[in-house]
Amino acid sequence: MSPLQSTKFWLIQHVGLAKDALHIYVGLTLFLGAALAFRWPLRSWKPLAVVFAAAVLGEVWDLRDSLIYRTRIDLWG
Repeated sequence: MSPLQSTKFWLIQHVGLAKDALHIYVGLTLFLGAALAFRWPLRSWKPLAVVFAAAVLGEVWDLRDSLIYRTRIDLWG
């Protein structure tokens, strides 16, 4: 298991949130953090682009881990 997957499972177990809820909190933190750090208005497309890029990178990383560690890839899950 990769360090990213280990960290995700640790957070899920110790924070008491489901994996989907954790994704929502990470996305909101990225959205608000990017808007605050770069002083972008919340209505701008730029904070959403940061969240979208992070989501895509996270999915690519998950697929990479699945291929390297030979775990099942569930595209519909």
